[in-house]
Amino acid sequence: MQITRAVRWPLTVVLLLLSLLTIFPFYWTFSLSTHSTEEIYSSMPFAPGSHLIDNFHKLVEGNWFVSGYVNSIFVAVLSTVLTVFFSAMTGYAFAKFRFRGEKVLFTFILATMMIPGQLGLVAFLWQVGHMGWMNTFYPLIVPAIANAFGVFWMKQYIEEAIPDEMLESARIDGCSELLLFLRMIIPVVLPATMSLGLIAFIGSWNNYLLPSVLLNDPGKYTLPLVINNLGTFYTRDYGTQFLGLVLGTLPLLILFIVTSRRLIDGIVAGAVKG
Repeated sequence: MQITRAVRWPLTVVLLLLSLLTIFPFYWTFSLSTHSTEEIYSSMPFAPGSHLIDNFHKLVEGNWFVSGYVNSIFVAVLSTVLTVFFSAMTGYAFAKFRFRGEKVLFTFILATMMIPGQLGLVAFLWQVGHMGWMNTFYPLIVPAIANAFGVFWMKQYIEEAIPDEMLESARIDGCSELLLFLRMIIPVVLPATMSLGLIAFIGSWNNYLLPSVLLNDPGKYTLPLVINNLGTFYTRDYGTQFLGLVLGTLPLLILFIVTSRRLIDGIVAGAVKG
């Protein structure tokens, strides 16, 4: 459908205003990161200030921020890899294999998506304590193997994207199931895996609840914990915290820009195929 000039200009103005409305929180966060805590308390300024360098020096002082950055990257990358790999493998099994109890098991997996994770927090902490994993990264990484949404997402995509005839041809040629999965399934469902990977990475990167109850060693704090603890025991250094938020958001923005096309392709294809 062709859009006339009479419609194009108002539509452009509306989209521009919506874009500015979306960008404004990022701009204001950066603007606040250039001010001192006293200035933020007194006026909540919109224009950039002159304390950016001072806030940066306080942010990197003691290397806690750098350590939190490295810890968050380590946890987020490993948990994302586990989420994508095992979700794709499990989704492939549900999509292309038939076995007894298949529908009941898949329904049970879907049902777990309706249960808030906070309800099982006490039992999870009890289990982690008995396994000796308190104050380690294991409980932040290993549970990524079981991702109900990831299984559902990959099952729906694989079911329609990969014909059974292609799999049968590969098996007739002597291809093992593992090689078939790695060399045929993964390349075909790459848009879906990248979409799932971005969602998993963002969830792990922004995770605050679990690290706050599992980690008590400041050297193992992830980035959200480090940012939350900036300042002294009596006061909050909001200027430094806002700068930490800005720098902590950069990896997500860069990752989204790099993978945006694949992300949109995966979401659209998953919506159509699902």
